[in-house]
Amino acid sequence: HDALDTHNDILRLLIERYQGYEVKTQGDSFMVAFHDADSAVLWALQVQEELLHVEWPEDILEQKSCEVVYSKNSVDRDGVPELLFRGLRVRIGIHTGTPELEYNARTNGVDYFGPMVNCAARIESLGAGGQVLVSIETQSKLNRLEEMSLLFMGRFPLKGMVNEQEVVQISSLRLAEREFPEIDRAKLLAQQQKPAEGAAGSAQVCETC
Repeated sequence: HDALDTHNDILRLLIERYQGYEVKTQGDSFMVAFHDADSAVLWALQVQEELLHVEWPEDILEQKSCEVVYSKNSVDRDGVPELLFRGLRVRIGIHTGTPELEYNARTNGVDYFGPMVNCAARIESLGAGGQVLVSIETQSKLNRLEEMSLLFMGRFPLKGMVNEQEVVQISSLRLAEREFPEIDRAKLLAQQQKPAEGAAGSAQVCETC
């Protein structure tokens, strides 16, 4: 059972727990749909928590992008610094809207298309491993804000989107100290002229209503 299998098992177990629908996978990327914003975001936050406690192989933990990072400011009830990063780091982007649906005879499932799906993918591409980013539309529909830490990142140009999109970073309260690189606006403007590329270790989440 390799690291990717473990990653996939965790995502799928939590998709079932939060009553989501796995639309499709591509490499190690997942597209997932949920009935409401709270389910989508709580799933994303729980993914971040669960991945911390996997028995990752030592060769994974030795990689810079998977190394163990502890909080410098917070400790748990036993006085041990809170664990912020450990093992594979998954970036997740979430958008809310009504997608176009099409039956896929090959998979015997429903595929999702359209601008709202593209927006979720573009928001996901802004993030770094371990980061959860959502659109302002998703943030506005959340009801369980007391369980979350929000950081408004600003508005960004996204490839294929007519208008700039306001993006919000969401963390669980325990992982709110996680630090990520600043989103490079100049790079985004340059990418407007380039074909979109797939992202490793990512999940594009469409919350539908």
